[in-house]
Amino acid sequence: MQVNTHVVFGYARNVAADQQISPVSKAINTSFVERDNLTQRQSNRRLTRRTMGFSRVIEWFEKQLWVS
Repeated sequence: MQVNTHVVFGYARNVAADQQISPVSKAINTSFVERDNLTQRQSNRRLTRRTMGFSRVIEWFEKQLWVS
């Protein structure tokens, strides 16, 4: 099975350079993004489901994301 990658944000040459110096992995891996998403959800109650810490105004939600 073959996996094809496509750079959506940034430039392919920059991604390739970052992969070469990465101490963790030489391949594009979504597990790093998923781990970061989980960490943010666990530390910010505005991102969890069924919470009392919801934001009624999008500006306050964005400010909370910058803080956490």
